Amino acid sequence: MRAVIPEAAFVVRDGGRWLLARSPDETPEPLGTDALLALVGDAPAEAPAATDGPAPADRDRVAPVWCRVGRLRPGGVEVEGADGRALLLRGADLRLLDAVADGATVSEVRTRAREVDDVPARLGRLVAAACLRVPGQGESPAPVAGAEIPAADAVDVLPAAEALARARAGAPGRPDGGRVPVFAVWQERVGPALSLGMLTASLRAWDDGALARRYDIRRPETGAQALWALAAHRGPA
Repeated sequence: MRAVIPEAAFVVRDGGRWLLARSPDETPEPLGTDALLALVGDAPAEAPAATDGPAPADRDRVAPVWCRVGRLRPGGVEVEGADGRALLLRGADLRLLDAVADGATVSEVRTRAREVDDVPARLGRLVAAACLRVPGQGESPAPVAGAEIPAADAVDVLPAAEALARARAGAPGRPDGGRVPVFAVWQERVGPALSLGMLTASLRAWDDGALARRYDIRRPETGAQALWALAAHRGPA
């Protein structure tokens, strides 16, 4: 089956569900695993280098991470591991994420996903790619519950591609004096992190502002604010 994938489309794994983000200016919409598999298709694709990890034992528990983003590719979903290498999640891997549910032992996952081969090895790769986690001893395997996606007018609206293009076309060169902007973005669903503000403040103050002479170290802002600022900026960031 030939996959017809929107350009630069992404999916979000939020707890035990999928959300489809077709473009930056649209609110992500829920997507079932069957619909996701139909979207990416089963066409052969050149798989990016896999992120390997040790295969967990049957008695070990695995659990979903709070949130994970991947890009839709023909034949699967591409994610990036902690080591920077890419991993293409194919249908069997996506089914395993569903089988893990809110947490299970490897043996339980194997029972729930009987149609999937090499379950421990696949789970090891998913853990190494930060798509799953191994809970610590005594830790609850349940992830943070997924929050409701707010309405578009309840948060800063992400700019549409056309609006970004217009803003960039009218950008007046480098109004920041040639400094390279450093963005500190926080997630509206989580709230601004105190540590992020402390980090950027310390960078601005370090060595009597030495870094600020070369970098425009911005204060924490939302993703929408950062995109608008990037649209009006020319050069590296």
